[in-house]
Amino acid sequence: MRTVGARSVEISGKKQKAMIALLVDGNEGRRSRDFLAKTLWRDSTLDTERAKGVLRRTLTDMRKALGEDFASIFETNNQEIRINLSLVEHLTFPSDGLFLEDFEIQETAFKHWLNQKRDAQALVTLSPTAIRQKNQLKFTPTIAVLPLMSLNGGRDSAVIGDWMAEDISRSLARSSLISVISHLSARRLNQRAVTTDEIRANLGSDYAVTGTVREGSGQIIAELDFIETATGEILWTRRFAAQKNSVFDLNSELTGQVTKAIGETVVSEAIYAVRNIDVVNVPNRRLLLAGIGYMHRNTLGAFSKARPLLEEAINRATGRSELLAWLAKWYILAVTNGWSSNPQRDISFAFDATARALDINPTCPMALTMDGFALNNLRHDLGVAGDRFEAALDVNPNEGLAWLLKGALCAFADRSAEAVKNVGHARHLSPIDPLGYFYDSLSATAHFANHENDRALQLASQSLSLNNRHASTMRVKLAALSELGRDEDAANVAAEILNHQPNFTVDGYLATHPAAHFEIGKRMANALASAGIPKS
Repeated sequence: MRTVGARSVEISGKKQKAMIALLVDGNEGRRSRDFLAKTLWRDSTLDTERAKGVLRRTLTDMRKALGEDFASIFETNNQEIRINLSLVEHLTFPSDGLFLEDFEIQETAFKHWLNQKRDAQALVTLSPTAIRQKNQLKFTPTIAVLPLMSLNGGRDSAVIGDWMAEDISRSLARSSLISVISHLSARRLNQRAVTTDEIRANLGSDYAVTGTVREGSGQIIAELDFIETATGEILWTRRFAAQKNSVFDLNSELTGQVTKAIGETVVSEAIYAVRNIDVVNVPNRRLLLAGIGYMHRNTLGAFSKARPLLEEAINRATGRSELLAWLAKWYILAVTNGWSSNPQRDISFAFDATARALDINPTCPMALTMDGFALNNLRHDLGVAGDRFEAALDVNPNEGLAWLLKGALCAFADRSAEAVKNVGHARHLSPIDPLGYFYDSLSATAHFANHENDRALQLASQSLSLNNRHASTMRVKLAALSELGRDEDAANVAAEILNHQPNFTVDGYLATHPAAHFEIGKRMANALASAGIPKS
């Protein structure tokens, strides 16, 4: 940096230059002191307060070097620093070379920011055609549900087989994690003679659902095959049954069973397929699903495998908001699950990912939802978080995750009846999400808030059967047991919590949880204390 005027002063220090670059990149030239300190000095000082001290000394050095010009270039207060952007001139363009080339600072947060800027630069330097091609890449597998053949004969059975295929297609289509061939397209194929090659050639699907339906003893019995069309492999053959008079209910229990089985298989198949493959060689249709699947596994090892997959998807399609939103969720879960080695850094990364996603598409429902999730759980800003969820639902009223997280927010804020209603709607909208345990967990929280402890315990136990280390689920189970008078069982859960989190305390919960100042938070704190969790 050089000042232009009566005298010329060059800022030569690498971190001083880095601070200027961060300010110029900030919203209206602003950055908080916390952000600058943590991004430029947190690793080297190993202490946030020391990092802030180094920032103060750096500003003092720059004030001395710039003299009276400092006040016209920089505006500072106790919270933030702003650079006067009207005095900043960009002398180069993305096509001129790598962003901040030969400018390396060994601070994790700064390197993360620098890599993101370079990724964005790479997208800018692509031709418009190349950008469109990158952003049209498909990361979701495609499924075709063919009408089920009737084994009884007759018009009624044929109608039932067609209806069931259409209802299953509609249910699957509510998920953002798969693409579904329209029922009108799928019914054109004659299932009695069709081959998997023909299904793939005519419909372009990665998977197909085929099978038969018959009536017997007042029941409708469906025998279904779930097939990978590229290989012809039958991934499963299962029987599903339901009362005949319930089959024509929208989103019937039978439809729910089928879509859940399909969702679980698609995700587990993606995870299995990428186990021993370098991330750059993972096919698009498995990349995102495997990343999301790993992100919601119950071990740190599996969770850690998710981020490289998500980052590779972002690298392949830099301008896709929803991919950045999933990465933001990874950072949020890293912090809330207690798996982050540097929570403040990962909180910053989470908000950076949602900001980038919303810069690309301000109305992306997934990005709005994840920004709300971060605001609620990381900053405890329930008001703005609620606005984000509402904005997401205004764009897409069927965004199940937005309904779920809105339900959790209502539970935290003692709006328990609304919470139960919202999580119920979320569960209805999201039959195949790989984070089923997460839906059960937050639903348990909503029912606990509504003093429905038996239902809360049922849902928490169901969630823990899928992810037995999820901290907030264990807390809800403990609290429900405690309020049901099952003190010994609650104490056993407390011991399990402390086994996973030896430093967990009641005071720590109250200091970090968004519900701490509401009734549900006080009920939870009392239950934790009575079950044997240390106060401090």
